[in-house]
Amino acid sequence: MGDTLDTVGLHNFSIRFTIIKGEMIMSHAIVPNEYTPVIPDKIRTIAYFTTVIVSALTLGITLLAPVWLNPELAAQVKETATILGSTVALITGALGVAYRPTKW
Repeated sequence: MGDTLDTVGLHNFSIRFTIIKGEMIMSHAIVPNEYTPVIPDKIRTIAYFTTVIVSALTLGITLLAPVWLNPELAAQVKETATILGSTVALITGALGVAYRPTKW
C-alpha cells in the first residue's frame, strides 16, 4: 500500500499518516497516546481551581478599583492584581494544567 508514518501531534495525541504515490494521506483518526503526566492529579486540580478563583478576583478588582478608590490608588491596585493574576496563570500553565471534563 505505502509507507506508514506516526506523527506525534499536539499534547498527548498522535495522527497516523500513509504516503501513497508521493502524497501524504491521513489513514487513521487522532488516537490518544499512553501519556502519564508528571505532576500529580491533585496538584493540577488545585492549581486549576486556584487559577479560576484568582482570575475571577483579578477581573473584579480591575473593574471595581476605579469605582471605589481614588485614581492613583486604583491604578496601583489594578497593576498589582494584574501581576498576581498573570503570575498564577504562568505557574499553572507551566504545570501543564488544562481543563479536561472527561476526567471527572
